[in-house]
Amino acid sequence: MTSRIMRSVAVLAAAAAVTVGLATQAHAAIVDRGSWSESGTDSFDDCGFVVDVQWSDPGSWKIQSRQPGSEAFYGSFAAEYRDVLTNPETGVWMVVYGKYTFREIKATHVEGDIYQFRQHTAGVPIVVEDSDGNVVLRDRGLVVWEQVFDTFGDGEPSGEPISFELVSTHDPHPELYMTDEERCAKIAELIG
Repeated sequence: MTSRIMRSVAVLAAAAAVTVGLATQAHAAIVDRGSWSESGTDSFDDCGFVVDVQWSDPGSWKIQSRQPGSEAFYGSFAAEYRDVLTNPETGVWMVVYGKYTFREIKATHVEGDIYQFRQHTAGVPIVVEDSDGNVVLRDRGLVVWEQVFDTFGDGEPSGEPISFELVSTHDPHPELYMTDEERCAKIAELIG
């Protein structure tokens, strides 16, 4: 479930090839922006039984340059999603949804073309409801990440992530700290 946030971060990094910046100015130039709206169906059996998923995932993203002529490219996106997970053998279902923002806040030069970037994810990134509409799990608040990034020094919004690390959480984020086994146990409890 937290993998959705990580996938969204990866989509932004891959699609927009977000790099890091140096200093914040009062006026940031928008380099690129866009939106997405996807939906579909899928299945997985990672938890020992088949789960069918009907999903929707709309959002928008933006890349800004805060210092003309530099490697200063900051990415942000706003996303929401809704997944309905169903056990096809029993017809029992659960809903997973969220609405959150991701924003690159600050960059620190490490060496050469390498920068460490402070990133924030804020909102309600995940809510899990049983088939009766009862909330059984909810993450909310702010999560702070740091990513080390190689910008390649080419002045383009491109580069390669080197590392990605959780720094801190503010307010409850129980799902963020769950293992895959604990996530599967929760899914099995609700629809297994």
